[in-house]
Amino acid sequence: ETLTTAWHDADQIDVARVAADRVVEHAADHDATSLMRASAALLDARLGRGELSIALAAARDAGAPWWEARALRTAGATSEAAEIEAALGIATP
Repeated sequence: ETLTTAWHDADQIDVARVAADRVVEHAADHDATSLMRASAALLDARLGRGELSIALAAARDAGAPWWEARALRTAGATSEAAEIEAALGIATP
């Protein structure tokens, strides 16, 4: 995720998409964890290929509040994300 985001931010979109494709491929495996699916959904949303609502639902289904906060922050819901981060003891960016 970190590398994919860095490549995207560096305007290396094709490289970011290839990396995200691999994550999405692994997340589709029958033995993938719900957290892996949430991560893949968030990557797709950040690359404009998926819906943030799907990433948010996947994070909630996984019981992963940090992923939920990241999806909310990506969606621009910074105050909601900050509330979750504060409850987790994470410093808000």
